[in-house]
Amino acid sequence: WPIGDAAAPVAWLQLGVGAKDLAVSVRVNDSKAAQAAAPWEGSCVEVFAAGSQGGPISQFFLLPRTADASERALRAEGMVQVPEPRVRVHSAPTAATSTSPQGYELSALIPLDLLAGIDPAAPFLVDIAVSAVAGPAGKYVREILDGNPRAYCDASGYVRVVPAKA
Repeated sequence: WPIGDAAAPVAWLQLGVGAKDLAVSVRVNDSKAAQAAAPWEGSCVEVFAAGSQGGPISQFFLLPRTADASERALRAEGMVQVPEPRVRVHSAPTAATSTSPQGYELSALIPLDLLAGIDPAAPFLVDIAVSAVAGPAGKYVREILDGNPRAYCDASGYVRVVPAKA
C-alpha cells in the first residue's frame, strides 16, 4: 500500500502475518533520516493494532538506523515509550533512483503475543503511520495509512488483517 499522496507517497507498506509474528516492511522516502526524543517527531514507523473496534490498542514505534543511532523498537505504555527488545527491527539506507528519492527500508517482526486483545487465529485490525524528517517534498511529513490523525486511540479506519489458516 502507498502511504500518503499516491503520486508521491512518503512510504510503501507490506504487511504479513506468520504463526507468531506480525511482519511489517516499509520503504520510506526520507532523505535525512534522524531519530528524535519524541519518536513521531523524527523518522519513525508507528504500528497500531487492535483485536476489535473499541478494544485495547497496541502501539509500537520502529526507528531506522541513522548516522548516530541504531535501529530499535519502542512500545507505548500509556504516555511513555519504552524499549521493546522482543520486536526484531532491521533497516538499511536506500539510494535515490529515477522513480524514488533517497530513504530507508525497514522491516520488523512484532510478536503477536505483544498485541493486546488479539487472538492470533482470528482477524485483527492494524494501522501504520510514517513520519519522515525530509519526505518527498524535502520537509517533515507524517502520513497515516487510514488518514486518521487519532489512530493511537481510534481503530475505526484500521486495515483488517486475516491470518491464513495453517
